[in-house]
Amino acid sequence: MLRKCLLVMATGTGKTRTAASIVDVMTRSELMGKVLFLADRKELVKQAKDAFYKYIENTTMCNLLLNKDERNAKIIFSTYQTMLHAIDIQQLNLIHIFQKRLLQIDFNSL
Repeated sequence: MLRKCLLVMATGTGKTRTAASIVDVMTRSELMGKVLFLADRKELVKQAKDAFYKYIENTTMCNLLLNKDERNAKIIFSTYQTMLHAIDIQQLNLIHIFQKRLLQIDFNSL
């Protein structure tokens, strides 16, 4: 089963259309759960999401740049920077939770 895919094509050769077709076929075949579409600029994220809407019907989509609350969408669009920031925040949250729990442990009782 295909687990990861990296699509590299020259400018103007239909990367977004090809990606949308692959996602559509694999989703209908139940070979794919969620999709993360990353771009390096906000404009490209918006263009990609708009293009996917044209090609794929009946699928939930979320642009993380505009709405961070729809993370349960089937296809998520974002920039690299937004995803890296989200990962950093998640790591900070985990560190905070770990530190909070560590403070609650009574080491004298061990």
